[in-house]
Amino acid sequence: MVECELCKLMKEDTRVLYRDEITTVMIPKEVSALGELIVLPNNHEILFENLPDETASHMAIIANKASMAQVAALGCAGTNLLIQSGEQAGQKHSHTFIRIIPRFEKDNINLEWQPQKLSEEDMSTIEIKLREACQKIFFKQKEKGPEEFKSAGEEKPGEKDQDKYKHMLEHLKRMP
Repeated sequence: MVECELCKLMKEDTRVLYRDEITTVMIPKEVSALGELIVLPNNHEILFENLPDETASHMAIIANKASMAQVAALGCAGTNLLIQSGEQAGQKHSHTFIRIIPRFEKDNINLEWQPQKLSEEDMSTIEIKLREACQKIFFKQKEKGPEEFKSAGEEKPGEKDQDKYKHMLEHLKRMP
């Protein structure tokens, strides 16, 4: 199996600016702006959606600190944080990361797009689908019938892993 290019760069340590038990901050090989940084999970994970909550949270905190370092060191006017998860989103590496792009006046980096005009019907349909998905993912609530009743502390075998694997299978088709 071919080793991930970003995992290899993390091991080489030459571009690494910061590392803790969960994340690494480093200068990527190819940058869109001088001073760009990336925050990666130390454990290899392809899609951002598959990260454990604790890792995603920690990455956001570290990205915030790295952004502050860019402003302090480079005097940039601001930063863009970018996550590309999946080939259609522009992900080029098989390792997820947060890209932190320092922004300067007249830097010619264009991250703008034209908002789409959707019909009320399309907006309603999308809202319903997203609301249902959010309910399932954020709250992981299932309608429980009498046969699913459990006493306190009782758990079905493998129940915790079931949602995790279902979620991972849904994202397999998105892998770059």
